[in-house]
Amino acid sequence: MIVRPNRGFKRFAKITNDIAGRIYGLKSAEQQAVRGGWPAVGIAAWREKRRRYTVRIEFSQAGGIVYFPGLNKPITVEVDQLDVKDAEELKRLVDASHFFDLPAAIGLPVKGMADYQFYTLAISDNDRQHSVRILVPVEDPALLDLIQAIHNILNSAPTAIRRPSSRKFYPAGRFHPYHPQNLLKCCNSQ
Repeated sequence: MIVRPNRGFKRFAKITNDIAGRIYGLKSAEQQAVRGGWPAVGIAAWREKRRRYTVRIEFSQAGGIVYFPGLNKPITVEVDQLDVKDAEELKRLVDASHFFDLPAAIGLPVKGMADYQFYTLAISDNDRQHSVRILVPVEDPALLDLIQAIHNILNSAPTAIRRPSSRKFYPAGRFHPYHPQNLLKCCNSQ
């Protein structure tokens, strides 16, 4: 590769980085040393790509006295689609609760206890993914704050929330015996 005198320092820095990659291998220690040396002498030849930090929260609730399995499908919150303030608060609460260090199940129902309720909370970010099943009442204050914040967002931020569509389970025009209108028809016809 020929380096012409009118190239400039930024172009020369890029050329030396490319040559080091060809000779020693891409992302080798030698290439990283060449690439790191240029900013050390004040030549910013390239911009580092900022990695997008994405967080997805899936929340579901099950059990309890009035539990309908078909209606309690998980709800997904795309944290990056929330307001910046809400997104930062959720990320802070995830970190404060040490969510990725929690066991897979928190709390055990007391023997003989019926109608217990639990939450299932699954959080994934770029590098990590973890799911926790939490018995209600939640005893950990940091985890309780996280769950309350998720409840608040579910009630206030519809654009960042993906609720499962009931259409794919009960297509329009198809009779379903437990649909409220059909229950009224059945009850009134007798």
